Amino acid sequence: MSIKNNRMSIVKTQKEKVVGSYEFDEEILKFVLYDTNKNILLYCKLDDSQQCCEDFGISMTIDETIVGSEIESIDHQQDDGKIGCDYNSTVVINISVKNGTKYNITMYNNHNGYYPHCYYVEYGEITKEGDL
Repeated sequence: MSIKNNRMSIVKTQKEKVVGSYEFDEEILKFVLYDTNKNILLYCKLDDSQQCCEDFGISMTIDETIVGSEIESIDHQQDDGKIGCDYNSTVVINISVKNGTKYNITMYNNHNGYYPHCYYVEYGEITKEGDL
């Protein structure tokens, strides 16, 4: 299942790296970070369909202090987090800005192995999608 639909394309050769705004839609589990020209710097989406009793969502340390900051780097890491028969899967996106502040976005799914959720992340030249 692809969840990258309804996404504006990211400008691959962005010169502008100053954050102009961001949007987080908790209902459909989508986060977008824009530059000052409204080009997308970062796009994150997690499948929002509840299947059973799994606990899933997006949490973040981002707030209005990121607006006006110049991005130094963005990277991500995935952890399948299997503990016994349970899975505590995460994808963490780390954002570092020039003033030294670090922000992160965590997409997570805590489940028993039967209820994965698709995720999609895109920034710069990096595109990653998979299951949590």
